[in-house]
Amino acid sequence: MKNKMVINRLTILSVGLVFFLSFHANAQFVNAGFEDWSTNANSELYPTGWQEEEIKFCYQEADAHSGNFALKLGVWYYYMKSQAIQKAAVNFRPENLTGYYKYTDNIEALHPPQSSAAVDDTASINVYLTKWNMTLSQPDTVATGKILLDSSSVYKPFSCSIIYSGTEIPDSVALVISPSIVPNEGAGYIATGTTNGMENSGYCSFLTIDDLKLISTLSISDNNKKADIDLFPNPVKDDLYIQIKDFGKYTYQITDFSGRILKSGFFESSETSINVQNLSAGIYFLQLTTQEQLKLTKKFIKQ
Repeated sequence: MKNKMVINRLTILSVGLVFFLSFHANAQFVNAGFEDWSTNANSELYPTGWQEEEIKFCYQEADAHSGNFALKLGVWYYYMKSQAIQKAAVNFRPENLTGYYKYTDNIEALHPPQSSAAVDDTASINVYLTKWNMTLSQPDTVATGKILLDSSSVYKPFSCSIIYSGTEIPDSVALVISPSIVPNEGAGYIATGTTNGMENSGYCSFLTIDDLKLISTLSISDNNKKADIDLFPNPVKDDLYIQIKDFGKYTYQITDFSGRILKSGFFESSETSINVQNLSAGIYFLQLTTQEQLKLTKKFIKQ
């Protein structure tokens, strides 16, 4: 009987451990579908789990992609805007942030010094993944992602690629959703006048977001593997030599900090080289993808 009780306890512990690993390996943002809402001191609604002080101009949108509600952000009085911000704990390497959006009434905007001429306003989503540095007692940024969203009157899917600077597994993720390129501090403005034959009221650039999700194609064990990649020389001027252990065929991409793909190709050897002579001086990322869809990323510096 005693042995049976021990076995039962071990079984319960094993099941609990599997649940714990599954839950944390798939950790997501809180209230990523915007179904739960709270009321602040001014009796204003805001999505639960998101930073209340940053959401000063938002709507509980009933026209959701799924469920009952979505989040709607916008610009107020031509120059003030709302942002949706959330920070969460993670212990895996998400490769993409996905979701659905609509973006309407994005009239012309001026954003000096990035632009001296009026352009169509654009929404943006930024992802920052960090890992706590015990030596410096501060977080180190290990990955970033950014995507710009253009106008759409119906829900469109989006996927924001996340680019890693090394092999670290992050412990924190921050998400910033903005409905406009105009800064909050009034350094830019939304153009006045008419849009689609109607006079602007000062409320515009409406971004509706729903069903956010961090995506990783890797298993728990894959996420904890150390990528055995050697790049040399690093910094590099002309040819970047690559050595990878235990891998055969793979594809590669070279991207900059913004995620823009500058070079791509396919290799069948674990030892090869890429000519990067035409790249401008700066920091770049080499991402390799195996046939099993395991993604390995390494940072290098172009002189």
